[in-house]
Amino acid sequence: MIKNERQYVRTSKLLAEWKANLDLLRSGTVPKTPKWLLEEQLVAATEEIKNLQSQIDEYESIRSGKRSLADLSLVDGLAQLLIGWRIQRHWTQRQLAEKTGIHENQIQKYENEDYRCASLDTIHRIAEALQDKAV
Repeated sequence: MIKNERQYVRTSKLLAEWKANLDLLRSGTVPKTPKWLLEEQLVAATEEIKNLQSQIDEYESIRSGKRSLADLSLVDGLAQLLIGWRIQRHWTQRQLAEKTGIHENQIQKYENEDYRCASLDTIHRIAEALQDKAV
């Protein structure tokens, strides 16, 4: 995901470079390159162009307001959501701690403080554990 204007400009330049490389590969003027390697390079270049163009399209869509974003009020209910998932899974705080590798006392602290003291990385770890259907 492109996160700022500087990355947007850099990604746009990279896209132009990859398109120029693709044109060169398609022209067949790459000396002493086996056909199989040229074909693989064409596939790789095409995929990279698709990836970069997708990132640019996403950024432009968000920046222009054409793409709707999730409601930020979801952040307010994050603690209740995580606790609710734990309860729905019929897990104790101890079980959640075991699944995440986080000490049980820390899970208790997170829940008591509505996860305000937890890092995004930790919240992500907990969310992944709660969604793991194989657990």
